Amino acid sequence: RLSLAALWYYVEKTESTKTPSWKRRVHRFHKRVDVSTILELHDALYLMQIAYLPTKERILQEVDKFRNGTYEAVHAVTTGHPTEPAHFVMMPKLETKTTVEEKRKQSNGSGIWGGGSGDDNEKSPSAVEIIIALRGTGDPGDFVSDAMLNATQFRT
Repeated sequence: RLSLAALWYYVEKTESTKTPSWKRRVHRFHKRVDVSTILELHDALYLMQIAYLPTKERILQEVDKFRNGTYEAVHAVTTGHPTEPAHFVMMPKLETKTTVEEKRKQSNGSGIWGGGSGDDNEKSPSAVEIIIALRGTGDPGDFVSDAMLNATQFRT
């Protein structure tokens, strides 16, 4: 049987053990997160916010701001249905003087947005980075499913 007094004493007991020294012992052996992972997560969260913008014009404006204007949106759909998610596709702006191979060498293919170090990308000099951001209908239930997605490199 649960009583309010018992619940109060249980909360007091569990909170009394969670002192700063207890927290330090518990978290001592956790892996450290490097700065590049944090920056990648920041970029992913920013792109997720862009996906929920209401108009195509706003999406284009925000993509132009992403990474100092080095990306451009090539396609955007702002209405999402249960079977057809709203999405936008963006890719880096390619200068006419810079070849795709030089662009890949500059970016070094690192991170979840880069080409990685796989053999498939090394064999293809015409590989271009493309970012596809998907979102659902905008209902509260979709936020949970969006949070469970993982960034994945697509290889042909």
